[in-house]
Amino acid sequence: MPLSSGSEAIRRRILEDAKSQAEAILSEASSKAGELVGVARENAEKTRRARIEEREALVKEKMERQMAEANVEYHRRLEKKRTEAIDGVFEEAAAQLNAFTAEKGYSAFLFRLIVESGVKLGGGELLLQVNRRDRDSIQAATLRKAANAIEERVKQKTTLEPSDDAGNFSGGVIASKMGGGIFVNNTLEERLKSVRQELTKEVEAMLHGE
Repeated sequence: MPLSSGSEAIRRRILEDAKSQAEAILSEASSKAGELVGVARENAEKTRRARIEEREALVKEKMERQMAEANVEYHRRLEKKRTEAIDGVFEEAAAQLNAFTAEKGYSAFLFRLIVESGVKLGGGELLLQVNRRDRDSIQAATLRKAANAIEERVKQKTTLEPSDDAGNFSGGVIASKMGGGIFVNNTLEERLKSVRQELTKEVEAMLHGE
């Protein structure tokens, strides 16, 4: 084989080998590029989903926060309305009771409060505190009658002594054992306060659907 022919054959062999290697490299590079693109797409999709989930979580958190705030505001307004309703009722009731003390039937009512208080204390020597108006108007005969009524119910000798100190209340009586310690508050204000507590429970039950 001539030298020139041998050189040409070697050259072609080298070119063929280079081409083959280049094709293999390109094929591998293309495959790697495809894998990288796939990974990049997958990562991009994960990032997109993560951002969507993050936004959804933020929206959910915001909605829950707004609902909680609305619930607090609702109960605040409900409590305000409840208080306003009860205050209005009892302001009117207090005014009516205060007017009642000037009516004819109040004396009989005060008598019943005195007897009720004496019975709760079990009779004995009792001190009665009333307001200045009632202290000036109450009669000794009325006190003796009340003492007798108490004795009949508790079977204990009873005396009733008006206190020198006038009470600062619209009506009713505060009765106590002589010497202090045990007492019964039967003033109009205290009775109204007791009724208010009961009414408040009933109103709360109605507002909460109980």
